[in-house]
Amino acid sequence: MDDALIAFLVFVLIGVFFVILGIYTYSSKKLQKFLVKIKPTNVDDISGYNKALGKLYAVFGIIVALTALPILIDSDSLLAVFSIVIVIFEYMILLLVYVLKIESKYSKK
Repeated sequence: MDDALIAFLVFVLIGVFFVILGIYTYSSKKLQKFLVKIKPTNVDDISGYNKALGKLYAVFGIIVALTALPILIDSDSLLAVFSIVIVIFEYMILLLVYVLKIESKYSKK
């Protein structure tokens, strides 16, 4: 199997994982943790928090999967390398959105 195809499939699988995680989190009734067991402190609206977190995961998963398209189209281009690096920045944005928007909105004051 071609290396570019393997890299593309890895990106897509990561994206699908986050979309499934987003759907699960969105529909969950109990308070969900953020990524690696980061439990939020004192959440007022558990349902709203889970829905916001689920949307964040799903959007992140879709963006990660779409970021892999340049790898599939032309794996030798600079754009393909850039798409691999851009995932790091997407992850940082995921963390920032969580801290600045979701956690600050749903934490008890």
